Amino acid sequence: NHVLVDEYQDVNRSSVRLLKAIVGEGRNLWVVGDARQSIYRFRGASATNMAQFSLDFPGAQIAQLGVNYRSRQEVIDAFTAFSGTMKASTGSMPLHLNASRGASGARPEFKVVRSTDDEISAVAATIKHQQEAGTAFRHQALLCASNARLSEIAEGLEARGIPVLHLGSLFERPV
Repeated sequence: NHVLVDEYQDVNRSSVRLLKAIVGEGRNLWVVGDARQSIYRFRGASATNMAQFSLDFPGAQIAQLGVNYRSRQEVIDAFTAFSGTMKASTGSMPLHLNASRGASGARPEFKVVRSTDDEISAVAATIKHQQEAGTAFRHQALLCASNARLSEIAEGLEARGIPVLHLGSLFERPV
């Protein structure tokens, strides 16, 4: 038997114990995880699980991915610099990633706003600027942390004259 666990950084100790009961020392275990990306602390997930991985599964081999297939190099570089300041980075493997897609020539921007309305206005301004620079609306995408947040921002963008293709919550669509 072989077992794959994706997003290992989000497991809790109970999950680790169950996994140990299934795979023993970890010879047939494949996990993917990064403590810097853990988001389920409220469910008991902890960077400790990543740090103790080799103790929990002494038969496992550990290797680091070297290529990021999602992001451009500027985004990887910004995250690498930021992640070094994260508490979860302690004990984590240092990041040594290269973007398979190379660099874009555009640097990520960090903006601080005071309110949701200001945030939507800033996003709208960026979208309009990109459109004026030659990137059609249909070639732009906005990612959000939640469906509710996406609905709120989509509504605000439409109110500011930006065409939006928002199909609603994935979980509320008919089957």
